[in-house]
Amino acid sequence: MLSQKENSGFTLIEVMIVVVIIALMAAIGAPTISTLMPDMYLKDAARTLYTNMQQAKIQAVKNNRSTAISFNTAADNYTVCDDWDGVAAVCVGATRTVQFITVVTDKDYKSGVGYGYGSATLQANAAADTFPMATDDSVSYTGPDNIVVFTPQGMGNPGYVYLDHVNNTTTYAVGNSSSGMIKLLKWVGGGWQ
Repeated sequence: MLSQKENSGFTLIEVMIVVVIIALMAAIGAPTISTLMPDMYLKDAARTLYTNMQQAKIQAVKNNRSTAISFNTAADNYTVCDDWDGVAAVCVGATRTVQFITVVTDKDYKSGVGYGYGSATLQANAAADTFPMATDDSVSYTGPDNIVVFTPQGMGNPGYVYLDHVNNTTTYAVGNSSSGMIKLLKWVGGGWQ
């Protein structure tokens, strides 16, 4: 007598159970992912600024001429300049503009990333976290105002740029000391790390 073949495959009930489990896992995971997105956008913007500052410093040393980054808080962008004339209030001869905020339709970081202090209450100074946060501008570079200039020796005028996201309390500070050392700091509770 011939043996009967076993049926292989899944029953409809088994398939339905698997679909229900996947749907439950997606329902639980989706809100978690959506709450993490603002911090991810902000972190990406801060890292991009950090990278652009590193590249500007390297360009200054490599080309033996001052390189600057001009921060325009009114237009919500910054411009990297490969040859700064030292006179103009904004970069002259800019090689590229890197925009990291638009109120509604920002394509790179979605809306919400911009200049701001978020929940930070102290400045990210190299001396110590002893100075209360200024209330005027989210860019602390002076002389020239809101412009960091890297010299051919790799040094730069000290200061910080503060970035936040409207849907998050996290704040990042990207800046440098007068020796040109560039830092990326995150506000954690009562201090910068």
